[in-house]
Amino acid sequence: MPESSEAFNSIGPTALFTAYWRRLGGYTPYAHQIYDEALDIWQDKGLALPPFYPDKPNYGVTMEVRQRAIDILFEQTQATQVLGVADGLAPTGMIHSTWNPRMHCYTELDLPFVSNVKQRVVERLGITSLGGNYHIEGGSALDISAMEHAARHFDRKLSVYIGSFGTIHYFTNEQRAQMAESVRSILRTFGGAWITDLPHHLNAAAKAQATTFNQLGTGIDLAELAFDDRAQAVAFFEDLGFSVDAGRNEPLSYADD
Repeated sequence: MPESSEAFNSIGPTALFTAYWRRLGGYTPYAHQIYDEALDIWQDKGLALPPFYPDKPNYGVTMEVRQRAIDILFEQTQATQVLGVADGLAPTGMIHSTWNPRMHCYTELDLPFVSNVKQRVVERLGITSLGGNYHIEGGSALDISAMEHAARHFDRKLSVYIGSFGTIHYFTNEQRAQMAESVRSILRTFGGAWITDLPHHLNAAAKAQATTFNQLGTGIDLAELAFDDRAQAVAFFEDLGFSVDAGRNEPLSYADD
């Protein structure tokens, strides 16, 4: 799948930025290898590095806590099949396909810059999942055909959890609705749930991070795209046919078809 310059310019700087900080957390497996491969591809393109703001060490802690929370969530849900959609350079799929004996199949769908990085890491390290069921697909979260194509790897007798963490923060409401339709298509076939984080009411720290991401040159204002509060976010997705599990703490919310 070819990648437009617009798509790359939107996700590239942020993906590399978060990969830089994720590797400094100390907890996350494969974080160093992913950053190194991403950096190689970035430099191959002859691009200037985005600012990494080394005076803001809390970003590394944020990435580590976030990865731990996602890992715990998959354990709590006892997920056996996961479609990771637009998760950027997070190594969640590699972690759970190799270290989680419950995982039957983990498939990742992302834009070519991200999928190419992960494929290179898999090939270089010789990573193999416990059941040989780790797949990396190139495609957009907004393309229903790409999501359905990625889902061909799954066993129809087992439910599918669709994980997208941080993704919808970068989308307009129109794009969120578009992604929701793609997600609904998969859940109708397999059952399961959509695990995502609702972008609402940024606190002071989150607003500072949003400002930083905007300064990376993505042209995306996370604060502007956020819902006013949780109730507004919940109402938006309920109007699209999802029920939101209010019992789960932010930033990870659970939506079921």
